[in-house]
Amino acid sequence: MSKNTAKTNLMRLAVLSIAVVGSMNCFMIPALAVIADAFPEASPTAIQMIMTFAMIGQFPMSVTSGFAGAKISQKKLLLFGVICIIAGGAMPMLLHGSIIYLYIGSLFMGIGQGIALTLMGSLINTLFTGKMRSQLLGWQNTVTMITLILISMLGGALASIQWTYIYLISFLGIPTLIFIALWLPKENPHSTEEELAENADLSGPKANRILSVPVILLLAFIFFFEIGFASINVNAAMLIEDRNIGGGAAWVAGLMSSFSYLISMVSGILYVYILKRSKEFILVTSAVSMTIGLFLSYASYSVFIYAVAQTFIFFGYSIGIVGGMEMVGRFVKPEWVSSCMGVFWGFDCIGTMVEPYLVNSITKFFSGEVTPGGALFVGGIFMAVTIVIAVILGMKGRSNFMDLKKKTRQSA
Repeated sequence: MSKNTAKTNLMRLAVLSIAVVGSMNCFMIPALAVIADAFPEASPTAIQMIMTFAMIGQFPMSVTSGFAGAKISQKKLLLFGVICIIAGGAMPMLLHGSIIYLYIGSLFMGIGQGIALTLMGSLINTLFTGKMRSQLLGWQNTVTMITLILISMLGGALASIQWTYIYLISFLGIPTLIFIALWLPKENPHSTEEELAENADLSGPKANRILSVPVILLLAFIFFFEIGFASINVNAAMLIEDRNIGGGAAWVAGLMSSFSYLISMVSGILYVYILKRSKEFILVTSAVSMTIGLFLSYASYSVFIYAVAQTFIFFGYSIGIVGGMEMVGRFVKPEWVSSCMGVFWGFDCIGTMVEPYLVNSITKFFSGEVTPGGALFVGGIFMAVTIVIAVILGMKGRSNFMDLKKKTRQSA
């Protein structure tokens, strides 16, 4: 193995390790009921705010870390972000006399996650190109899903012993901290050719500004895309209970959640092959799958139909998020990737945050009441809009997928 190959493999390991901490606060989800018992004076909303504070920290840092990463060492920013995640988890272990400490811990974790998610996508797009870039984007999704499954199981097990023990999971960020410190480049990569000369970016011409037409379309896509996806996240458990799917038991919702993680894992592995077939219309593939899944969910009254719907939804979601990250690298110059990635994740967060208000308001306006099924139907309409955006985006960004088209012609 050559020195360059070994260096590249270590960088890949370091970048993928960031995916382990990107959604670290999710270990609290299975423990929320136990935490509620520990704070009987707290309302259900106050307990849910533990998760909300992570989003409050994540949203602004997703945007600002992208722009900061264009000026400051991304390695240093990532080290700071991972330290925030570890510190945010350690705090409630030491200070848990008031729920305020849990809020502060979640806020710090959200800050770290916002930095990690944005700069992970930026590094993949600037350190790697071609098939290697596509593979890493897919693999990071798979690593994220595996981590979510493991920390959810571990969180539930630790919470059954003592709720404060769940925060021990945050120390899984220590290996990531070490890998980043040892194996990521000290300075920001200004062009892929400088980092990997043998892996030059042949995807096509880059825009002369950050907010080019394809990027604006991509931001519109991810905004509507997240509104549609959030509609199933928010309403899934209530739909199962409301329609008595599988008996309406809570374990059915848990089983479907685990099944969805499995679908996302497989989608991440298959991403590079799906991209090869779909090329510039990769997001069309994603949006169509999501739309079918949401309308199937609306029509679901059995476990089988609901499971099929989940398959379409989480296949489409994984391909859409990874495809969107890939398009950032294909549309803009390497020195702008960090800033653009920050804006991308910012619009992702905005879509998630406005969904409950927007979808519920529209559902109530047309049907007079808000039901899980009605909300999913409206979410499906929002997702259908993304199909149109994705088609236009694919046509506008056709010149940025020249490498895949050349390979197709050569193989033919």
